[in-house]
Amino acid sequence: MNLKGKALKNLINTKVKSIILSSVFMLIPSSAYSAVTLSEFIQMSEQFDPTSSDYFICYHPRYPMSFSEYLNELIDMNKITPPVADWAKSQGYYPYLGYFFETSSWEVVLSCRVRPYTFTSID
Repeated sequence: MNLKGKALKNLINTKVKSIILSSVFMLIPSSAYSAVTLSEFIQMSEQFDPTSSDYFICYHPRYPMSFSEYLNELIDMNKITPPVADWAKSQGYYPYLGYFFETSSWEVVLSCRVRPYTFTSID
């Protein structure tokens, strides 16, 4: 196959992958981006593994507010439910938000352990 044929084949493969990914995102129900429920958050918390590279991000945030203010803001933004905030306070986990380019929105992607330096105060 000549260089022009390879380039065309790569372009077609890229377009097909793009169409498949777009189709998958269109099939995700809108409820997938609704407020995280208590059972979902508890499941996220049970999967917390401080040795996993996925959770490395949990050790870096420093929010310029108290833990309660952060949770209340997430409730106001419809990212978590009030029972999630209550459970998070009692168990010492906080919802970590990640940005989804497909929907241009911030969504809860991880449950991280609260550290003394994460918030201005743990209340």
